[in-house]
Amino acid sequence: MGQYAYLINKEKRICCESHKISGGGESLTRIEDGETLGRFLEYCRENQLQIECVSEHWFEQNVDFETDEPYTDFV
Repeated sequence: MGQYAYLINKEKRICCESHKISGGGESLTRIEDGETLGRFLEYCRENQLQIECVSEHWFEQNVDFETDEPYTDFV
């Protein structure tokens, strides 16, 4: 089992999977889609958007899925 981390921009409510830390005997960090991650970072840089790194758990604690506008995956 692993834990995913996401880069988000709260203003535009966009997110991109940043990396996954795999559990088990040896910790392993893996980037699933480096191309999308690169485009997300470039888009935020070009538009001077603030980026935060959050865990999956952050969405459960800080986003009210019934009333808040959802975060959309950056493509």
